[in-house]
Amino acid sequence: MLAWYKNFFLPAGLLAGTVIGAGMFALPWLFQRAGFGVGMAALALGAGAYLFIHLAYADLIVRSPGEHRFAGYAKLYLGRAGFWVASVVAIFEMVSVLTIYLIISVSFANLLFPGDSLVKLLVFWALASLAMFLPLKRLALTEFLLTGGKIAIILGILAFGIPNASRILDVGFFTEWQTVLLPLGPALFALSGRVAIPSVVAYFREKGVVHSRKALASAIIAGTLIPAVVYILLVIAITSLSRSVSDDSVTGLIGNIPPLALIGVGALGLMSIWSAYVLVGVDTKNLLRYDFKFFPGVAAMITISAPVILYLAGFHNFIGLVSFVGGIFLAIEGLLVIAMWWSAKRFTPHHPPLLGKIPLIATAAALLLFTVVAMNEIFQYALVHWLR
Repeated sequence: MLAWYKNFFLPAGLLAGTVIGAGMFALPWLFQRAGFGVGMAALALGAGAYLFIHLAYADLIVRSPGEHRFAGYAKLYLGRAGFWVASVVAIFEMVSVLTIYLIISVSFANLLFPGDSLVKLLVFWALASLAMFLPLKRLALTEFLLTGGKIAIILGILAFGIPNASRILDVGFFTEWQTVLLPLGPALFALSGRVAIPSVVAYFREKGVVHSRKALASAIIAGTLIPAVVYILLVIAITSLSRSVSDDSVTGLIGNIPPLALIGVGALGLMSIWSAYVLVGVDTKNLLRYDFKFFPGVAAMITISAPVILYLAGFHNFIGLVSFVGGIFLAIEGLLVIAMWWSAKRFTPHHPPLLGKIPLIATAAALLLFTVVAMNEIFQYALVHWLR
């Protein structure tokens, strides 16, 4: 049992804890807008795509010599042009993601604590920033415990919603063609855990952990698929509890559920975004340190300060940022991971590769999905601004 705990549950929890973050709170509103069937299809497509991306990125790390992060692998396999594209995408994406976590932290903190919203945001930011310096094994244990807590709270919220579960039927399977692609970008955002993959791979290099490709693959598969199941339960719970689902899933619950359930939602939200914030911050810090050769202190200072500066500068639109980051930055990131992984296959691997042969149709399907999502988000963004 101890071996399962160390070699499966902890690393799977490390990935799942990063994936289960702020993005899931955009899903209930989007499911209602696009239809429950369309939302489920978007979630299934996103889970399949990220199962491939997470395994491919882990394979890239395992087979490559040296210590790199996202931009460093792009330089290694896609050249200087790939390095700069990956650098811009990774930095803007991760800083935007951290800003999104700060935005939604206020909504959840308001359910638990009275007082000034800015003070609560700064407390959350300070605690999450400090946790970026925890040792990897302690971080893995923390993520595992928090993931268990998140699932328990969602099940508790679901129990409150069961008497009103018939509200899901009111959502409908499909609403209109204009909203078919609406949930795809946010679904990618909600399921993305690429930033945690280096930590998961590094965990399997720790003393006392089985150095097994099969164990690594199993942890990544579980850490990717568990969040998708959790999201379905959350959508059912929020839809059952809210007479009118709000865009952040929180505001619409106030007055509709008992205070104890509201406290559970607040705790779930803060745990989810705190754990994800820490892992994204660690990867951002390491990217600046290893790929850009910044001094560790400078890398940490940029990672810690950039999100709160953006928030204070007025970036507060939760759904807008989730759609933009998921639809553009994460879609481009997915395309880059596939390109790097495909290019790396031409080289003699540094260690035995994690992935065997992947059907060409699976690679083509992932490429098509990320391309469609990126083009749709760019089109929608351009359309909105041209209409202005």
